Amino acid sequence: MKDCTKNHQKCKTRSQTPLPTRLVEILGPRKARLRQFDNEQGIYLCLSHCWGPNKFLRTTKSSIRQFGEDIPWSSLTKTFQDAIHLTFRLGFKYIWIDSLCIIQDSIDDWRHEGSKMSSIYSNSFLTIAASRAFEGSQGLHCEQDAPLVPKSKSIQNSTGEDFNIYWRNVKSGINHNISRLPLLQRGWVLQERILSPRMLHLVRRSCSGNVRQR
Repeated sequence: MKDCTKNHQKCKTRSQTPLPTRLVEILGPRKARLRQFDNEQGIYLCLSHCWGPNKFLRTTKSSIRQFGEDIPWSSLTKTFQDAIHLTFRLGFKYIWIDSLCIIQDSIDDWRHEGSKMSSIYSNSFLTIAASRAFEGSQGLHCEQDAPLVPKSKSIQNSTGEDFNIYWRNVKSGINHNISRLPLLQRGWVLQERILSPRMLHLVRRSCSGNVRQR
């Protein structure tokens, strides 16, 4: 990422961009809270994910004050936990997650924050895409059924589990399997892919995890 931002002419980004109204602030590998901003600048990541049919933790009028102090880690979906943990390990402090950063039972807040969606994604440093998961309990890191790209590297996550990172140059095109991933079936996610300056696709199936960077 350092090489990308410093040396790639098309990838260079501003070190500071306008921050969204709210962000998940990461205080440790398993500790986070919801923080509000007012015309401030900084660096943050975004999460692109499928909500799925199951209920999961969301910010509401009744929970926003509590979340400002602490978002209960055990109540977060596996996808949210993985995204927050990955953001922390990459050295970033903030991540924008729609269901946590928008008050879900407030029409006014939805209208206000929804109108900012384009700037939220375009001003992010990186968007983490839970591309293979069709709902939050599946998380980011699981096994892909077939090799996605020709180059790979085996690494361990924080719990000691082995998984592979796969990548390829954007000029080689998008693998035909990518377009059929659950996340990419959502019409809403099209703007997230187009507007984000860079995306990290995490494609998963059952247990360990593959990553594709575009």
